[in-house]
Amino acid sequence: MPPLTWNRISYSELNSKQQEISNFAEVAYQLSKFGWLCTRLTDDWGQADFLAQHISSTPIQVQLKSKLDIQKKYQGKNLHLAWKMRGRWYLGLHDEVVEKLRIGSKYLLTPGWKKENGGYSTKSPSRAVVSALREFLIPEA
Repeated sequence: MPPLTWNRISYSELNSKQQEISNFAEVAYQLSKFGWLCTRLTDDWGQADFLAQHISSTPIQVQLKSKLDIQKKYQGKNLHLAWKMRGRWYLGLHDEVVEKLRIGSKYLLTPGWKKENGGYSTKSPSRAVVSALREFLIPEA
């Protein structure tokens, strides 16, 4: 059996599937601190990447994103969105996130969002957007 290696790997060295697995592990760990148990789905069932169940409630379906990313195809599906923004994880009902962005940003006025199956994503949200989405921030335990 080969010896275990402990050479740290940079996130950017991972392929997209490996990055998704890494992101799932990271957000699942953060949620576990607050009584959430997460199960990764392998086929985007119902457009969800994973199920999250609090120890005192029913499961929720979660779409996992590496950045803030809203999509019209997720609207009206009771789908939650987990995304990383400025080094922290956020979790919220997709449609509620969209409503906060309707008030706190111009994202919903962009050509990308206005398309029939449009969407909008950003790695660099403004301070106003970060502030508008503060209620979705997963607290530090």
